[in-house]
Amino acid sequence: MNQNRALVVGAAGLTGGKLLSLLLESPAHTEVIAVVRSPLELQHPKLKQLVLDFEAVEEWGEEIAAEEAYLCLGTTIRKAGSVAAFRAVDVELTIAIAKRCQLFVHSAVVLSSLGASSAALNFYRKAKGDMESRFIRLDIPRKVVVRPSLLLGERKEKRWAEHLGKFMLRIFRPLLRGRWQKYRAIEAETVARAMMHLGTDRSKGIYFYESNDLERFGSMP
Repeated sequence: MNQNRALVVGAAGLTGGKLLSLLLESPAHTEVIAVVRSPLELQHPKLKQLVLDFEAVEEWGEEIAAEEAYLCLGTTIRKAGSVAAFRAVDVELTIAIAKRCQLFVHSAVVLSSLGASSAALNFYRKAKGDMESRFIRLDIPRKVVVRPSLLLGERKEKRWAEHLGKFMLRIFRPLLRGRWQKYRAIEAETVARAMMHLGTDRSKGIYFYESNDLERFGSMP
């Protein structure tokens, strides 16, 4: 089995945290680099934490070099404070980091959202679509966009609208079949496991995966 280094940005978040744990447990990875704003309360022999300046991504250097990059950044308008601040993280910062990664990585996997489209009327889906359209133009041999539905899992902060949505999707999950299956809520750990499998693949190209695909890849050992 190939021995790889993996880079994770957004490891303090729900999906990024799950992904970090899975990569540290993976025998296929010898080192996992977590780029963070402040140190995580986590120690592991394979973990290398880099506290870097997110306002100066262009200065990041070979310390982030890895075979695989996983970009799990994301916020909300409430947390960011405005639509502009939200886009600054979910679009501009994500793309700035991806551009820096293209100097060092073979594959990059970015966390997006179901329904992402630059033509979307919903600001969230439009922002994710704008990010995707710029991401796939980067010079990275393998580019993967994952589009999960509503994520299930315990977050550090409470999102009441999201909590209600999860409750409703759990109730109606059995009814979401066929072409509606991709709208089922999905466990963040399942998404993280799928991202790991998709990132370790060495084939080249641009790939998009939605929740029903992620369920399949996330069920792999």
